[in-house]
Amino acid sequence: MLKLLATVLFLLILVPAAICAEQATLVIGNGAKPFAGDRADLTTISPNGDGYRDTATIAYTAPSAGFARLEVDRADRKGSVFVDDAVPVGAGSTNLTWSPPQGTPPGTYIVRVSSSGGAAVRGVVRVQTIDAAAGAAGYAPGDLAQISVATDATELRIGVLRMDGSSITTRGNTSVDGTLMGPEQTIPWTHQDRPHNVPVSIGNWRSGVYFVRITSSDGRVGFAPFVLRPRRLGLNRIAVVLPTNTWQAYNFYDRNGDGRGDTWYAGWHLHRTRLGRPYLNNGVPNHFRRYDLHFLVWAAAHGVRADYLTDTDLEQIGSGARLARLYDFVVFPGHHEYVTQREYDIVRGFRDRGGNLAWLSANNFFWKVVRHGPELERVAQWRTIGQPEASLIGVQYRGNDEGQRRGPMQPVPGAAPWLFAGTPLAHGVAWGDFGIEIDHTAPSSPRGTTVVASIPDLYGPGFTAQMTYYETANGAKVFAAGAFSLADAAQKRIGARLLSNLFAHLEVP
Repeated sequence: MLKLLATVLFLLILVPAAICAEQATLVIGNGAKPFAGDRADLTTISPNGDGYRDTATIAYTAPSAGFARLEVDRADRKGSVFVDDAVPVGAGSTNLTWSPPQGTPPGTYIVRVSSSGGAAVRGVVRVQTIDAAAGAAGYAPGDLAQISVATDATELRIGVLRMDGSSITTRGNTSVDGTLMGPEQTIPWTHQDRPHNVPVSIGNWRSGVYFVRITSSDGRVGFAPFVLRPRRLGLNRIAVVLPTNTWQAYNFYDRNGDGRGDTWYAGWHLHRTRLGRPYLNNGVPNHFRRYDLHFLVWAAAHGVRADYLTDTDLEQIGSGARLARLYDFVVFPGHHEYVTQREYDIVRGFRDRGGNLAWLSANNFFWKVVRHGPELERVAQWRTIGQPEASLIGVQYRGNDEGQRRGPMQPVPGAAPWLFAGTPLAHGVAWGDFGIEIDHTAPSSPRGTTVVASIPDLYGPGFTAQMTYYETANGAKVFAAGAFSLADAAQKRIGARLLSNLFAHLEVP
């Protein structure tokens, strides 16, 4: 019996060693000094043609000679395969490379190497251009913003852009344009191997949305957005709240280099997203041009006087009573999906004190989130914890098809003549191109909630988008667009008139 036990123990020791001998290995690098945080399975490259960190080097040890399959795909976009090659390898170590072209989108890329003689091994390549992020989502005039910058450039030009009527020239979602706030500053950059903060002085500028623009001498550009609140809250009687929580929830930037974006959208079993990260699209929040920018351009062009706030600014107001003392009308123009308990309570309290509200998109106040320092935790859908969003907004999320089917809103005759005045909708003509996500009334919708327009059965029977309006006994007026997005239509003639009518009706003289 002892002899048999000794034999078994010998095999348990020997067999794993044999298995390890057959396993492939991979070590990844950039041919230069590692960037802060790089390790054997993670490297940072900046493919800009300067000969420094342009190429990912892959030291692959194959268990046997033959062919290896080299695959490179973008971690945050399914199906975005950049390389799929068969490479001859010998038994032992083989050096492989991936040299992405200039202009390769920044982000995290997964490198996989597999061969018939062993299991696939993987590494992570972080493609860096100018990765920039503001230290806070919002600032006040006179603040000194700290902008974290990560790049291998040697000289940077730094300026600040205000999103206003001139931002209409913005194209795509990887760049923005706007009014430059004073001369740009040029500084030498000696921090090629780690992020470093650049102080940016905030002038006595009017409240709004701003982007720090950072340009390298070789033409690469990175942006860092922030919201500028007024020096004193309540300076204007309208507040516009930007969906800064949702911006970061949609952000797939992979700060820890594990090959997965630091957000629950990278894997639904995750429940946290990290605030304060650079945005992937050269620093522009995901969908910013479509969900936010058109409204900002319209507001500037139409002289809307408003205080612009972040989710955090709204939370820090503290109560619905104080919000009602500061403002008569609060607007949520973008996709405001993720809110904290305090934010939810403040807005409800504001409504209950006669404050007017407007949501210009859809699927708003859908998830409850909890703040843990620099992270947000996604906790529960509001409707599952006894606080359905329709009880506040009038409608709640019904469905989506990621924009495959869209349609015009059909006005309900006589439902809201003040809203449709001066447009074809006043004569019963359907208008617009709405969809992506839609809202619908629910049993919890406040009494008197009126459907003013709809897109019947957009996604099939019962999946009808509904634009709604209701008033409360204490005088609150509440509007919800019911689909993506009235804000997106703000630069179209009819959309601009609808917004003007809405603001005229909900503003308090």
